[in-house]
Amino acid sequence: TEIFLCSGEVTFIKIFCVFEIVILIQLLYKYIGLTFLGTYFFLCISVFTDITEKNKYKNYKYF
Repeated sequence: TEIFLCSGEVTFIKIFCVFEIVILIQLLYKYIGLTFLGTYFFLCISVFTDITEKNKYKNYKYF
């Protein structure tokens, strides 16, 4: 229905569609802003644990 509204001939529907898209973009920015820090933190932790696991493996392998 979203695509159909966007391609509608009526100018009111087109304006409404643009307004809806703007709201969706704003919501996405808010969501990304909140989850970006969480994702970055999670990535840091996963990379750090990955490095420590590899170091453990190296230590067990060579010593």
